[in-house]
Amino acid sequence: MRAEPILILAEKDDAVAGALSRYARHRKKSVDWVFPREFWRVLAPELRISRKGRIQSSLSGRRILSRCGALRPIAPRDWAPKDRHYAWMEAQAALLAFLAAHPRIINRPKPADISGCGLRLTEQFLAAEAAGLAVPDWTVTTRLRAALRFLKRHEGVAVHRDHSEDIYCFPRAKRERLVDELAGSPRSPVLLLQGQIGYLTVTTFAAGQLWHFDVVRQKRLDLPDAEASLRSLFGRCGLEFAQAVGILPEGPGRWVFHGMTALPQLRHYLPFSDEVNEALLGRLEEMA
Repeated sequence: MRAEPILILAEKDDAVAGALSRYARHRKKSVDWVFPREFWRVLAPELRISRKGRIQSSLSGRRILSRCGALRPIAPRDWAPKDRHYAWMEAQAALLAFLAAHPRIINRPKPADISGCGLRLTEQFLAAEAAGLAVPDWTVTTRLRAALRFLKRHEGVAVHRDHSEDIYCFPRAKRERLVDELAGSPRSPVLLLQGQIGYLTVTTFAAGQLWHFDVVRQKRLDLPDAEASLRSLFGRCGLEFAQAVGILPEGPGRWVFHGMTALPQLRHYLPFSDEVNEALLGRLEEMA
């Protein structure tokens, strides 16, 4: 029996989805790319719960790679803001419930996170430390003065805005830029990380394999001391496709974990994208 096409659920401007789709077609694999807001209209999926409590999906034969971070607005612009927000919340909850119940999916959603990670950055640090990774000293503040005192005490810092996936790394010489970042939204919780200034690295994890990339020097890395712990971390979080950000000191020292995401970016593994795509396709085919 011929397997149903692989389903990639991602926005139309998703570079990872585009690269994987092109690679799959080059390999003569059948792939459907569906935008999250079109999921219900295009696929018309159904979930049924049997008397014994079994969840049955009309798409149970499909193997899904979900690249959903959050649904984009779906309601018409002329709706009242509260109605638009309500429609968005209902659509987001329905999609999360369906994907969480689906039997064949990479990065199953968590109750609080449709992308599959389900951990705030502070929780990521705790999980990383439990997995045996080095993590920076950190503090959370909403006060600009506290942030400035932190900057005076520490030579190298990174800042993570609570509402953002971005992590910015600064040496002390560039702290004026960091002050401007904080001053723009002084009440937003900010996570300040103490750490050595070094090379920003990104580790891509796909179907049990790891690729390390030095973002600054634009070259592939080997991180043998961190490999087992990274695999343990992703396994603990139930992730099969993810990226971790770290700092590799300029001198001797351990690689230091600075965060992770369940939505890897293509620009951070472009030099070995074919290897990553092959690993993902292989894992999806195993699910058939």
